[in-house]
Amino acid sequence: MLDRLGRRIYLGNYALPQQGGVVGLQLPQTTVLEPEQLYRWKFSLICNPGDRTRDESISGSLRRVELNAEQKQTLAQTSGFLEMARLYAQYTVWSETLAMLAQVQSNNPQEWRDLLVSVGIQDEAILNAPLVAILSNSAP
Repeated sequence: MLDRLGRRIYLGNYALPQQGGVVGLQLPQTTVLEPEQLYRWKFSLICNPGDRTRDESISGSLRRVELNAEQKQTLAQTSGFLEMARLYAQYTVWSETLAMLAQVQSNNPQEWRDLLVSVGIQDEAILNAPLVAILSNSAP
């Protein structure tokens, strides 16, 4: 992950599960993202360590969102993962939205699917894939 000046703030390796599906990545708590700053990320899948030209990659950007006092109060008064997920989505805090829905995905697959569709994912293989793991860094 790079900051807005192109400085690397995080690089990690993750061991993928054997089962296919959607995986989440958890950054170490030592990785500090400043509010309202734009960060660039890239995820590469090494398909053949002997031929890196076959790697598959995807990249994007993220921005840490700070909730205002009213939003924090509303969330504090809310119970239930689905309702909290809806509020986080309304506030465009996608990491928390996904985390909340991931906790109830197996019991509420339509909510999970609706969220993915709402952010532009249309690939049926992804929409129907199970959430198989939240990965932590496996190497320095």
